Amino acid sequence: MVRTIFIQRMVLFFKCNLECNPPMQSLKILIIEDELITANAIQETLENAGHQITACVRNLREALVAVKGQPPDLALVDITLEGSADNGITIAKQLLTLHPMPIIYLTAHSESPMVLSAKETRPAAYLLKPFRHKELAIQIELAYYNHQAHQEDTIDPHNAGILDRKSTRLN
Repeated sequence: MVRTIFIQRMVLFFKCNLECNPPMQSLKILIIEDELITANAIQETLENAGHQITACVRNLREALVAVKGQPPDLALVDITLEGSADNGITIAKQLLTLHPMPIIYLTAHSESPMVLSAKETRPAAYLLKPFRHKELAIQIELAYYNHQAHQEDTIDPHNAGILDRKSTRLN
């Protein structure tokens, strides 16, 4: 009985944490996923976290149309896309030439060659399926935050100077 109550409270806590604590910022997210059930689960998770899904697409052509029509803040990409001539890594490379943004891979593949190939796109994260809903929401927020911080450091010479002075003190 005590264990049941504990489990019920934990479920309520995690559900409330995901739904009651809005993200730092509502993001526009493109989902590239060929499995409809998985795409729907991802979309529901991200919408519950306060984000907007710009599109759920299955191939390069659909992804290009989606990015041109409504540029996302971030793309969540499956690597193996059944029925697509291109894999998710190839699609991510194409999208990045059109619209720079953080890429998060969400895939079932953990083999070294696949990870090495994905590294070429400098992904913000590489998550394995099956995914955990809370972890996905957190990784998306961190990826976007880090992308924005990097953009500010690159653009603002004052921030770069501060970083240089800090690194000098540490050495």
